Order: sequence, then C-alpha cells, then structure tokens
Amino acid sequence: MNLTIDEGAARVAARRAHVPPRVLVVLLVYMVIAALILGYVMSRSPKRTATAVLLGLVTLAYLLILDIDRPTSGGIREPQTPMRDLLATMQKSPPASYGTVVTGP
Repeated sequence: MNLTIDEGAARVAARRAHVPPRVLVVLLVYMVIAALILGYVMSRSPKRTATAVLLGLVTLAYLLILDIDRPTSGGIREPQTPMRDLLATMQKSPPASYGTVVTGP
C-alpha cells in the first residue's frame, strides 16, 4: 500500500513540474533569431519553400514543448490507465481490513 501512495505522490509531483518560464523565453528568442537569419539568407534564394518548411518545423517543436509541459490541459495527455487498473484490482479483491470498523481503544 505504501508503494501505491508513493507512486501517486510521484505522479502528482510530475504533473506539477513545469518547464521554467525563462527556458520558454530563451526558446522563443532562439526561434525568432533563427527565423530572422533564415529570412535574411533565403530572401534572394529560389528555395523559399524549404525555408518555410524549416520555420514550420521549429514552430511545431516549440508548440510540442508547450503541450508536453501541460499534461492536463494540452492535446497530449497523460493516460490514467495505470491508476484505474489499480483501483479496479483493489475493488475486485480488497484486503480484509477494508471493510472493518474499528471502535474504541
């Protein structure tokens, strides 16, 4: 039972841990600088499609980081299947001490 409580606490802690805002700002600055450099270098090149694809991929990577950072509200969600399976197992065959009422010392 202690292992179950420890695992539950670890899951809650993992859900509360987020990428620090400073890291997200640095990534955003990186993305903007990369876009400016690519735009400058490729402005006279006929390969603008490749530039657009590369910028799209960088943007998708940033959005993916933001989505993974918020496991309860993003498009990618952490499944609760292990906890539901554990609950179902406990309900099917509970220990004998679960239904007993302790009265007095």
